[in-house]
Amino acid sequence: GPMLDGLGVRVTNDHDMQKMDFLSQEMGQSLQACLKGLLALHEQAAEGRFGTMNRNLQPIEDNPLRLGLTYEETVRTMYDADKSLVHLSAPAAIAESLKNVRDHNDATQEAISEALDQILHAFSPDVLLRRFQHCRRNTDEQVEGESAWAWEMYCNYYKELTSNRQRGFSKLFWEIFEQVYDKRIREKQLEG
Repeated sequence: GPMLDGLGVRVTNDHDMQKMDFLSQEMGQSLQACLKGLLALHEQAAEGRFGTMNRNLQPIEDNPLRLGLTYEETVRTMYDADKSLVHLSAPAAIAESLKNVRDHNDATQEAISEALDQILHAFSPDVLLRRFQHCRRNTDEQVEGESAWAWEMYCNYYKELTSNRQRGFSKLFWEIFEQVYDKRIREKQLEG
């Protein structure tokens, strides 16, 4: 039948009506699971730290799966006879949502990697020693050797970094993450 044609794959026993009815019901349940899963992903993204997965470059939201509707409202929006002309077709909405998840995953991996690289660089010995030199005062007692002084500075730096007054790691990570993520998502959206 038409539903099987929509799958694009031939299934055996398509002449047995009882089996076809069961298959149609199973396909409907599969579509329901898919739609509920995509709705849950979009809801989770909207409630997440930045709503990053729900960023887009369009003046209106035309994907029914991203409108924040209930499952029932979403199904009506996608399949009702008098659905809005500006909403994506059901196959296009599902395909776009799955692409958004894939793009979100790619951008997240790239942003995490870049943020961790930048944090590692910020804590490299050369960078820290230059920073520590700016903290040195003329009145400071000369510590026995540069290595001992650098180690003492690092211990104090680490203590300050992990204190309640600071958000160093988190702040640096999320600033870089957000910049890289946003750039990558915008590139992906302009591509497709």
